[in-house]
Amino acid sequence: MEDESFNKYFNDPVLNSQDIQNSFEELLIPLRTLMIPNKKGKILINSTHLRIRQDTIQKIFPENNAFLITNSPITNHLGLKNQCIKDYKSDTKEISAKLVLQATKIFSKYTNHPVFGNSSLRKIFIEQIPLIVDSIGSVFNLYEKIPISSVIVGTTEEPLLNRTLVIVASMMNIPSLCLQHGIIMGEEAFMPAFASLIAVYGEYEKRWYMERGLSAEKIHIIGHPRYDSIFTGKHLPKQVFFRKFKINPRKLTLLMATGPHIDSDKFRKLIELISNNPLFEILIKPHPLEIQEKKFNCYLKLQSQYKSVQVITSNRTNVYDLLFNVDGLVASLSTLALEGLLFDKPVFVYDFLISNRSYDYYNDLKKYKEKDPYSLVYTINHYYSSLDERNHFEEVKNQFLIDRYRIKNSGEHLLSLINQIHEE
Repeated sequence: MEDESFNKYFNDPVLNSQDIQNSFEELLIPLRTLMIPNKKGKILINSTHLRIRQDTIQKIFPENNAFLITNSPITNHLGLKNQCIKDYKSDTKEISAKLVLQATKIFSKYTNHPVFGNSSLRKIFIEQIPLIVDSIGSVFNLYEKIPISSVIVGTTEEPLLNRTLVIVASMMNIPSLCLQHGIIMGEEAFMPAFASLIAVYGEYEKRWYMERGLSAEKIHIIGHPRYDSIFTGKHLPKQVFFRKFKINPRKLTLLMATGPHIDSDKFRKLIELISNNPLFEILIKPHPLEIQEKKFNCYLKLQSQYKSVQVITSNRTNVYDLLFNVDGLVASLSTLALEGLLFDKPVFVYDFLISNRSYDYYNDLKKYKEKDPYSLVYTINHYYSSLDERNHFEEVKNQFLIDRYRIKNSGEHLLSLINQIHEE
C-alpha cells in the first residue's frame, strides 16, 4: 500500500474517515436477529487482554452472575468461575472446506489485483478460515447453552475469540462492551468498533472514534480499572527501592522505557547525552516483548559502557513500583508515558519510532515530546535546573490530562456502566 503505484488500481473515490464504521455496520445488519436479550443471564468476560486486577474484578462482578471464558480447562480464574471455550467446540471441517474452496475460486479471478493477488495475503487468509469457523461455532454453542446478558472484552484487536464473542453477540442482540487496552496508536487495533459499546480513557478517544463514524452514545469515558491502583495502591517503599536496585539516593533516577522498532542510533545518543549529566542515574526498562524475546543485548552494551546505566531484564519487576520511586520517566510512544503522568512524574517522550506513519497522541505535551535526542536532553536538563521550567511542565501536563485521562475510580465507573446496560 506504500507503493506509489498502488492507487492507480482504484478509480473509486477515497472513503471519508467517517465511512469506516458505517460501512462495517451495514455488513452486520443482515445478520442480526430480533432476539430479546436475556437480562437474567450471566455476564460473560473474556480475560484475555482484560488487564484488571483480581480484587477489582471481585468488587465489580458478582460471583453468581458472571463468569470468565478462556482457553484453559481450570475451573476458577481471577476469583470467578471459568469456562473453557474448547469445551464448546464442534466439528466444522466440512463447512471450513467449502469456504476454503469458495475463497480459492474468488482469489483465482484476481491474480493481478494489488491486494487480492498478493500470494502472502491469500495464504494467510485461507489458513485463517478453519480457525475462524471453529471460533464462530464454539461461541454459538456457548451462547445456546448458557444464557448471556452481556459480553465484556479487553480488546477486539485479537481476531478469533474476542472478536467472535462480540460479533456473535451482536447477531443475537446481546450487548457487548470493549475496554480500551492501551493508548490509541495503530488504527487497525481499534477500528472498526466491533462491540456495541466502547469504553475509552478520555475526550481524545471519544473525538477519535466519532471522526471515524462511531456515534457518541456508543462511547463511554470511564478510564480503565487497571490504572486505579496508581491512585490507591501501595507501592515499594523508597528505601527498599534504593537497596533493591542499588540506587544512589543522592542522585536523580530516570526510568528509560524502551519499545520495539525504535531508532537504535537515536536511542544510544539519548543515553550518551543524559549520561553526560552527573546528576542522573538511569534505569533502562526494555519493553515486555523485548524481554520475552531476549532482545535487550543493545541495552546491556550501554550498561557496560556507562556507569550510571542499569538494565532491568526481568518481566517480574512491577513497573508501578518503579514509576512510584523514580524522579522522572523518559519513554517512547507508549502507554507507560501516560501512566508516568498519572503518577504525577515529569515525563519526557522520545519519538524515535521507525514507522510509515506518525502518531499524535502525545503531541499536546509540546516540547516535552521530541524526535531529536539533543533537543529532548536539553529540555530534561533544563527541567531539573529551573523552577520556572518545572512549573511550565505542570501546566502542560495538567492540560494534557484534562483531555486524556481524568478518572481515578474507573472500577466504579465500569460497574455503573454495566448496571446501565442491564437496565436498558
